[in-house]
Amino acid sequence: MNGHQQVVALRESGYRPTCVFINIGPTPPARRLTVAPERMLEQGGIPEVWTDGESPALADLRFLKGLRVHVSLMGGARAEFWPWWDAVVNAQPDHAFGLEPDGEVLEWRAS
Repeated sequence: MNGHQQVVALRESGYRPTCVFINIGPTPPARRLTVAPERMLEQGGIPEVWTDGESPALADLRFLKGLRVHVSLMGGARAEFWPWWDAVVNAQPDHAFGLEPDGEVLEWRAS
């Protein structure tokens, strides 16, 4: 994964971002150093985590607990969406939104 360390560091310091985007797919090449995924919070942006071929079964997503999370397929294989969606929901976010590969909007809310 790429882009998650900034969220982990923020959580460890006692803070949390407004929301996190989980982008299923490879990290696009940074055009400038300021748009590198690990620098989004530093630049005042919303953190974007790119899965970069990581297996959702092996990904440590504890940093998502209690957060608002948006899950989108961004260049990854369609078959990757549902395993990542399940992994995000299992991490117990406060609220999860997803855009399923067929265009259906998904919503999950902690009870």
